[in-house]
Amino acid sequence: MKILIASSEKNIVEERVAVYSLISSGHNETDIKIIDADKKIIYDWRRKNIEKRFNNNDKDKNFGLTTSFTLARLFIPFIYNKENVVVIDPDVLVFKNLKALFLTNNEDGVYLRKAYKPEYWATSVFAYKANYFNESRLLLFKRALDDPEMEWEDKIYMTNKFVRKA
Repeated sequence: MKILIASSEKNIVEERVAVYSLISSGHNETDIKIIDADKKIIYDWRRKNIEKRFNNNDKDKNFGLTTSFTLARLFIPFIYNKENVVVIDPDVLVFKNLKALFLTNNEDGVYLRKAYKPEYWATSVFAYKANYFNESRLLLFKRALDDPEMEWEDKIYMTNKFVRKA
């Protein structure tokens, strides 16, 4: 299982606390990665070794309304799609091992937490099972991300409009 903390250098304190909570709840340090969306780099949790460079080509004009990692986390399925993945924001604290997310649910899919509006799902905790994003699903997901009809809000809250397209 990969656990990615979507962050930036501006959020380093929260990021460190999130890492500490993950390690304290029994996660393997090698599974914890940092997405620095400002630099478009995925690091190990210490920010010492570059694991991957990525390019989110989202040209959404509303991108400036949020932190750079808000939309960057949506590009993670294109990088890691062969294993169970959890992407969290740097201000998320973890008190139990996240493997339970995958052990207790036998269905393939994307898992999100409820947002503050009906039919909105927050991507601040975004998980998916290994191989869910196969080639055809990745293509549909990319089309939805690239669709000019999709508002910024549709993407980061995975509204029904976005989900139907993706």
